Amino acid sequence: MIAFAVVLIASVAIATSTTVGKLAEVNADFGFRMYDQIKSSQGVTDIFFSPISISTALGMLRLGAKSSTLDQISTSMKFNTLGNNQNQLFKDLNDMLYNTSNNYTLKSANKVFADQRFAVRDTFLNGTRDYFGAELEKLDFQGNPAAARTRINQWVEEKTEDKIEDLMSPSSITQQTVMVLANAVYFKGLWTQKFDRQLTSNATFRDGQNEFTVPMMTLADKRFNYAESSSLNCQILELPYAGSVSMFILLPTNTSGLDQLENQINVVNLNSLIGEMMSKKVNIFIPRFELKDLKLNLADYLKALGMTRMFTDTADLSGIGGNPGDLYVSSAVHKAFIKVDEEGTEAAAATGIGIGLTSVNTDPIPVFRADRPFMFFIRENSSGTILFFGRLKKTPASTSTTAQPTVGSGAGAFMNDKNQALFFVTAAVYLLASYWPFQK
Repeated sequence: MIAFAVVLIASVAIATSTTVGKLAEVNADFGFRMYDQIKSSQGVTDIFFSPISISTALGMLRLGAKSSTLDQISTSMKFNTLGNNQNQLFKDLNDMLYNTSNNYTLKSANKVFADQRFAVRDTFLNGTRDYFGAELEKLDFQGNPAAARTRINQWVEEKTEDKIEDLMSPSSITQQTVMVLANAVYFKGLWTQKFDRQLTSNATFRDGQNEFTVPMMTLADKRFNYAESSSLNCQILELPYAGSVSMFILLPTNTSGLDQLENQINVVNLNSLIGEMMSKKVNIFIPRFELKDLKLNLADYLKALGMTRMFTDTADLSGIGGNPGDLYVSSAVHKAFIKVDEEGTEAAAATGIGIGLTSVNTDPIPVFRADRPFMFFIRENSSGTILFFGRLKKTPASTSTTAQPTVGSGAGAFMNDKNQALFFVTAAVYLLASYWPFQK
């Protein structure tokens, strides 16, 4: 079983599936560029984040941005390639992803927290409500910033099924804070073909420098979508959940091959590789693992992608309220959690991966043994939206005496508790501050 959650601060026409797919492609491209920024940071080992959550929050912020601030967001995110109905595209994609008729749990929640003294423009509130479903909640940032922080953290915990706690640090909310834009995404799914817990056993995971003993899950002689790439020197495996969501794992052919894979992979050759996948029997070995409290300070990454002005005193966020230069983004935070184990359920009907040739296949069964660093992502397949993106590189075994740092302040471990479900949770927030004092 798997679950995710994410929180982020930060002429109308009905879109066709093609245009929604274009937005999904833009978001996937952003995910790869964000991944490149994160992996290049000093001290980063394991990675896990939600590009769709960050994109959604920036889509909300875009509604209040003007002049060069708006231009930077639109250009850096490539929203400007989507035509004039960008807001409707977000709404249509969200309606598709977060449809209660889907046979998996994928929920999104957006919120606008504003200081009770700050006059928010109706046009901004109408846009965030109509296109993103974000309602306004007034808080007393100036009079009681600690209570405001507690309330926002409480909302985050509620929307992420208590997987993200204390997202906002004590120093994050000040008397200059006027608004917090938040997006939360939660996903929970079941494997269509579950791993047998009785087959899970200890195995060695090598990161190129160290070896760890990890609980390795096993699934033998089952059909999955699978491919090998000689140009990328990797294997790719699709592990589907009930419904239209899958985990894809990109496994380098050797222990030291992750850097090469990361430098070569992009949204174009990934889609090409997915298109080459075929259903075949595969013997699968992947570790049961958990990454938690993976915290990203997004400002430096977003600046590196070209979104600099919104963090300065030259920002124009007057579409939210006030005048140009009054508001700026004081910080942007993202926090993540993932837990992977054997839990799952058999699909009631064929998922497509079980369909094969009627002739006898005499080729040897491929072995997909993830005993070395790998990339992975969670994808909603009907739209092509990448919901979550990550890598497992240097996570310590639970028996290790020294925990390795991960993104931000988080840490991870290979799980020994076989009764845990599979979860993915991410969270992030944008805080808007003011350069001018409030007037009561």
